[in-house]
Amino acid sequence: MYRGYALAIFIWAVVVSWAWADPVVVEDFETGVGGWEAADSTVPAGQPAALCSIYPVAQPAPREGGRQSALIEFLPGHDAWAAIEREVDGPLWAQNQCSQLSFWVKGDGSPQKLTVELKAFPLDEPRGRDYAQTLTAESSEWQRFSLRFFGFRTNSGEALNNSQLPWVRSLRLTRTGSWQAGCFYIDEIVAEPAPLPFPPSGPAETVVSINFALTQTRLLAQLGARLDKTAAALIDEMDPATQRLGRYLQELGPCVVAVRLSSYFDRERREYELLRLFRHLDWLEAHGARWMLTLSPPATEEDTDAKAELFDIFRETCIGIAGVRYGAPTSHYYELFEEPIASEYFEDMAVAVAAYNELAAAIKQADPGPYAYVGGMGFASAWDDHIEELLKEAETLDFLSYHFFSGHTGALMDTEALESAFVGQALDLPHQASFPEVRSMASRLQPALESIFISDLWLDSTVPYPKGSSPRDYFAAAWLTTVALVAAPTQDKLICHALCGERVGLLDEEVNPSVLYHAAWLLRHWAPRGAVLCHYSNPSPEVLAAGIRTPTANNIIIAYGGDGPCQLQVNARGLTGRHMVRLRKLDPASAELQYADLPMGLEAEVSMEGPGVALVQFIPHHE
Repeated sequence: MYRGYALAIFIWAVVVSWAWADPVVVEDFETGVGGWEAADSTVPAGQPAALCSIYPVAQPAPREGGRQSALIEFLPGHDAWAAIEREVDGPLWAQNQCSQLSFWVKGDGSPQKLTVELKAFPLDEPRGRDYAQTLTAESSEWQRFSLRFFGFRTNSGEALNNSQLPWVRSLRLTRTGSWQAGCFYIDEIVAEPAPLPFPPSGPAETVVSINFALTQTRLLAQLGARLDKTAAALIDEMDPATQRLGRYLQELGPCVVAVRLSSYFDRERREYELLRLFRHLDWLEAHGARWMLTLSPPATEEDTDAKAELFDIFRETCIGIAGVRYGAPTSHYYELFEEPIASEYFEDMAVAVAAYNELAAAIKQADPGPYAYVGGMGFASAWDDHIEELLKEAETLDFLSYHFFSGHTGALMDTEALESAFVGQALDLPHQASFPEVRSMASRLQPALESIFISDLWLDSTVPYPKGSSPRDYFAAAWLTTVALVAAPTQDKLICHALCGERVGLLDEEVNPSVLYHAAWLLRHWAPRGAVLCHYSNPSPEVLAAGIRTPTANNIIIAYGGDGPCQLQVNARGLTGRHMVRLRKLDPASAELQYADLPMGLEAEVSMEGPGVALVQFIPHHE
């Protein structure tokens, strides 16, 4: 079973301006490195390691770093492992209610992936369990990293929780596989409680510091939505509201709108309303959208023979649709199946993949155009085994698709939803691959894969959040922004649950922009596909910020998911010269986006009245 670890974009630099419970100092290196041991796979057990080493060094340390830090070196390794390890006091961590491991790191300027492992020894497991996270240390300046304990996971996907914390006995810094030579400095390793969003006396100022001198990657993600029943009915009626629907859709473009073939199945006549479907696809194309047709057989409780007949009708319809749409001048997508294992048609993944390969080949033959893409399978979640089997066995796969929901119980707490968004995993299902893990699997098993789609995106798969300009709407907008920022470097298309409809749509039933639409609009214009992601910051459990460079501005997009007011001190580092500062804000103080020009400089004060989204732009000013 493949299981990776969360990558550097989920490793959070924490900066706060208030105190919390007493931390536990794991290592400050003021007395040397006597508590550390090095080992690797090239020499017998008990012998000095050849691939890694650790030394105390007296060099400029980070603030609060004392006189010494440690230099850790790794020589080149090939199909090997090397580790630096020391004992830790898990019971004391649990007693002090610690929830994260923090430390300072200074790299040598090259990107180096380092796995941080915590080994626990529950009473019934003498061999222990390894919980791990992976970070990238590349900056030649000191950086503070904070790794939340719930982000440490075993190979099987189990998260480190409070019940396991007292059994933690060792900390290990590890490299495995093959790597180039590299070194980095480390200092002030501390186990501590995660910072509170507010001190007991009232809201404190949270510092959001973004370094635009860093460059992590380019963004891939584009936000789209599903064509729901409300929007489909509007297109049928072609009333004035339909014109507004088209205008708002164009403002999000270019984007992908997903359409379910099963919505057009007439059960009494046992056939599909294809003329209506084609009218909807034509309308989407005319308004700048690229359509994705989700092809799944109709849900039924009929017997096996009746299901086989329905599947044959479905298959022939899919091939016919592909033949009619052949030659379309814009990109269009055929998503084969949706939540296949939950359907009544496939008893296991082997059967589903075989059906996928047969139908994919037929659709490719019917629509071989250069703008036609075939993929799937619209998995209910990023279950690692299911995704891996499709990637291994698919004969034609232009894009991979799966659904992302933070929860599936109907009782999702906001704090749980934010945790899920931060780590890019559903928290209440086992064996979930995170966003970068999905990309890593795809790159390894399907190098020619065009794109990765999250083809249904929402907070909870069972209970929509209520609408109506409530604070919960603004939390949903903060959640959507968080997911989009975290997924943007690795996922290509993010399809929101509904384009136009009650409770969960980007537009409401009267075709007015919802809070979600305003958040999606901000992302479309100021975190577009191709923009440069410079730096992430997660200064508190409720705040995620991303520094994004576009041709006209240096943008800091902030998602705040707290349940009360918040004061943000926003700092733009790595910029020179005079900059105009502009603010766009979405919070409970207004049902629409708020605009403001702020004093020129490289910092800004932002007040949030509750959960929501803020955009702070630093625009070079030329005299």
